[in-house]
Amino acid sequence: MPARLALRHRRRRPDRIDAGRTGPGRFCSGLRRVDWRGGDQRGETSVELVILIPVVVLLVLLSVQAAIFYHAGNVAQAAESHGAAVGAPRGVGSGAASAAAEQLVRESGSVPAGVTAAADSRQVTVTVAVEVAHIVPFFPHRVSRTFVEPRERFIPEDER
Repeated sequence: MPARLALRHRRRRPDRIDAGRTGPGRFCSGLRRVDWRGGDQRGETSVELVILIPVVVLLVLLSVQAAIFYHAGNVAQAAESHGAAVGAPRGVGSGAASAAAEQLVRESGSVPAGVTAAADSRQVTVTVAVEVAHIVPFFPHRVSRTFVEPRERFIPEDER
């Protein structure tokens, strides 16, 4: 009986492939993996990482660029809304609206690409363009937002 146990639990020779097992799970000596067709797979992980790491870095850079683009759009929207609110009261010109919008863009740390304001008797239109910092080259260079606000006007009590 002890001889049969010794045969069953005999250690495999490290230089041979286990002939009893088939498929992709056969192992040779050490950690060297052997393909079921008999090919060696050493170095396969290195090749996979060489392909995978640039893709991961590109995805991270794209997400950072998208966040910068979104932030520039929010800055432009806040500036044009503020400029239109400044230019809406009666007697205020379009110069005050564009100056207020440009000041808000500069205070936020962004670079204004262009601020235009137009005012007539009924409404104020402010357009703000903000430069976008670049990490990835194919994103747009600037973000533009336009806001139209009605002019404030005084209506006498008897005309209401």
